[in-house]
Amino acid sequence: MLAKVDDWHPDTPQEAFARLEVAYDEQAARQMWDGNVDPALPVREGNPLEPGVYGDLGDVDLQTQVLALYSAGQSGSCPQWPVSVTTSDGVVQVEVTEDLQGGDGCTDDYNPYRALVVVDRDEVPPVDEIDDAQGNLAGGSGLSVELGVYRAD
Repeated sequence: MLAKVDDWHPDTPQEAFARLEVAYDEQAARQMWDGNVDPALPVREGNPLEPGVYGDLGDVDLQTQVLALYSAGQSGSCPQWPVSVTTSDGVVQVEVTEDLQGGDGCTDDYNPYRALVVVDRDEVPPVDEIDDAQGNLAGGSGLSVELGVYRAD
């Protein structure tokens, strides 16, 4: 994960529990980065418990990888973040992890966030097939992840 930001981007549709938008080309990746990562965000290391920058767009090899924007919600007592995106049989699986912070469970509050993640290009459907692909959270929760293409202006 390269960055984590509070709230969903104002232009991101919020009809689903979660959304994964894929920037397939360099121009879209640059716009995705510039439109979501405030230069004032602190640079951080380790588990992304808090908003911040954890990497750099220069870390993405756009020949073999894509930049994706994952938008979802987390409990205020249990921060979460995406750890992998994989595709099998046309189904895109987003795996998230959360930090219980030493507690037994999480509160029921919903705190929207978005994260910029690096995904191997072969782990997302081709640009002309993503609208027909199904997305969900890994782990059998049954929660869907809406999929889309992040297009440059």
